[in-house]
Amino acid sequence: MNAESPKLIELTEYVSKYLDRSEISEDVGEMIWQNYKSQISIDAPSFKNKRRWALTSLGWVGHIPLNPEMALVLSPKIPIENIFGMLEYAYRLKSFEILDGLADCDSLLEFYERLANVLALCRFFLEQSGPSHRVGEKTMLPFLVDMAHLYELFVAEWLRSHRSLLSQGFSIKPHEKVVIGEGNRIRFDIDLVFYEGEKASCVLDTKYKAPALKNPDLNQIVTYAVTKECREAILIYPKPQEAQLDENVGLIRVRSLTFSLDGDLDRAGERFLQDLFSDGCEGAANKTGREQVHTE
Repeated sequence: MNAESPKLIELTEYVSKYLDRSEISEDVGEMIWQNYKSQISIDAPSFKNKRRWALTSLGWVGHIPLNPEMALVLSPKIPIENIFGMLEYAYRLKSFEILDGLADCDSLLEFYERLANVLALCRFFLEQSGPSHRVGEKTMLPFLVDMAHLYELFVAEWLRSHRSLLSQGFSIKPHEKVVIGEGNRIRFDIDLVFYEGEKASCVLDTKYKAPALKNPDLNQIVTYAVTKECREAILIYPKPQEAQLDENVGLIRVRSLTFSLDGDLDRAGERFLQDLFSDGCEGAANKTGREQVHTE
């Protein structure tokens, strides 16, 4: 195998891949564990995995050259073109048109190669990339995208850019920091807060990874609502839950809603707003907004 065509090991988010122990050397396995333990779970061959290597992408997407003969390709669980759309919204890149053509790539690897070159020009690349490695005689710039963080940024920016769908006097504040307790020792960072004037009307928290509701998520969103003295709390998922949540915890109504990443992102956002406004946060939607979000 030559330096121009390294072996590619493809991992899909949260799906374990098993490889024969001969496919990865001890040195490469240790390097993955040392440098990328936050992005990739790796278990060495043992009786637990039938003497095979077990690798799982922990919600990251990207390309990691390991050595001249091998690279990891971390694939998304959503359509490739929607990563492009999420980046456009999350980092307000639409007006720059620097991502033109990415959605038309023929393969995941081609998409990553072009995207890595683009992100090398952006602050985003500096914040999200991992260490560089040399492949052959040229430097391959790896990049890693934290999909949970990107989902959070995307939802916040999509809602901000569609704030015209809210009634006058309503606003959206992302990353609201709340400090409570003696000596301000307890700190929260709330993904999104809807305001009616100066009063919080709804708190929202994105949950990209979780396939189903977990008690800590419920406890967290209820705590956010209590600290903001509002009675509406929303957990946002990229896929519908098997049983959508709609329960009262004391005076606080907690719901799970979907902002899907599987199809057209703008239509998904409109459906999310429709669900949000149809049976809750009603005062936040103006008449024009309701007409728009009900229109396919």
